[in-house]
Amino acid sequence: MLKKFFFFGFLMFLVLLIVGGWFGYQAYIHGTNTVAIQQRQLQVIAAWQTDPAAMKLAAKGKGGVTPSGINDTMRSNGVATVDSFRAGGKRLTITYTPITCNNQPYTYDIKRSPGLITLLIYVDASWWPDPVGLWNRVSSSGGCAAESRQATLTISLDSGVGADAVVDAASGTSLARQP
Repeated sequence: MLKKFFFFGFLMFLVLLIVGGWFGYQAYIHGTNTVAIQQRQLQVIAAWQTDPAAMKLAAKGKGGVTPSGINDTMRSNGVATVDSFRAGGKRLTITYTPITCNNQPYTYDIKRSPGLITLLIYVDASWWPDPVGLWNRVSSSGGCAAESRQATLTISLDSGVGADAVVDAASGTSLARQP
């Protein structure tokens, strides 16, 4: 009887250890992603503000302009590739390419500075454990890949875009303005 009690207690300890570790890991990943997004936004804003020639081109709605201070791309799990934007009034509609293995909703981080709007579209991953997402990542032998489909996200702004340059913070390049 005593052996069964200790065995059951040991099993419960292992279950609690695994569940606690899983929550801790998810909270750690969520926290590090949040910090990485904020740091990338600040890096991109600083690079654009120190390159007025690139800012002039991007303010005209020209896509694909990258300032001289950016020579890398943010590569993080769940960051979407932003393709273009459309502005109407105080709304900004972003067209992006989602990642196939993430069936979670996407969210954004947007920063506005004089003459510049930077945004980053990424998977809205909670710090709560996601058993279905874990199973999809484990069972997927091909990993994550960009899909050919396009998705849109509409963002409400405090004021209109006007002549501000709109930039994808992941790549650091300006987005093409769609009519």
